[in-house]
Amino acid sequence: MSFNIGISQVLHNLRLINRDLETVTTHLATGKKINSSKDDPAVWASIQRSRSEFGNYTAINDSLNGVATSIHIADGSMDAIGKTMGEMKNTLETISANDPPLPIGNAERSKLLRAYGEMRRQIDQLSAPTDEGAKKIMADPAIGGPDDWTIVVGPNGVIRTIRKEEVHTGPTGLNIPELNENSTDVEIQQALTSLDAAKDTLTARRKALELDGVAIARAQEYNGKLATAHLVHAENSEAADMNEAAARAKSLELRQTLSSESLKLLTDAETRILQLLA
Repeated sequence: MSFNIGISQVLHNLRLINRDLETVTTHLATGKKINSSKDDPAVWASIQRSRSEFGNYTAINDSLNGVATSIHIADGSMDAIGKTMGEMKNTLETISANDPPLPIGNAERSKLLRAYGEMRRQIDQLSAPTDEGAKKIMADPAIGGPDDWTIVVGPNGVIRTIRKEEVHTGPTGLNIPELNENSTDVEIQQALTSLDAAKDTLTARRKALELDGVAIARAQEYNGKLATAHLVHAENSEAADMNEAAARAKSLELRQTLSSESLKLLTDAETRILQLLA
């Protein structure tokens, strides 16, 4: 009877050793001490929360990357619009620079006014790019969507509004007047005055857009730091001490060997005694 008790105890110990050895082998294979909720339910739950937060912040920043791209495109378009306005001003000044100015009906005057009209159309094209975000910022609301662009910049629905900075040629934009081949000298002078005012408007709106771009960049930096913090917490909570795991594996393997040898000795001894009693 004592042999049976001893064998049962060794078998029980051997099962526990094999279970622990399987766990530590998993730690060594994965580099993680927490591979599932059964390893440590509380730590596992904390890891899952951190990874979820990491995913949330990362997803927000992915979205903000698109916003930053749209702002960059809009700024580039505004720069091109500014250069075009400069060319428009030079074109009109060429007409009025003559003394007297080139008369209505003059071929060169007509050519220059047509060029002015074409550049005005180019500005409207530049203010409505194919990028939907940039279009929301610059274009006429009639074709570019709502007046302002509300975006999520942080967790729990934290939002920011990207303000409308219209730079089309219409009254709510840069307010650049149309001219044709029959436009008078007075109309040309008025257009030159309007171009000067439009330049100031463009500068102010480009500066406002720059501030929005800075705010987006700061939100991304903040989100990135928090995302990294959550990821590091999750990884540190999961990570196994590989030296400790390796040492424990060797200890368990030794105990496994000793238990197996003990089991063999007990079963051999029991067999011999039964043979003697037979």
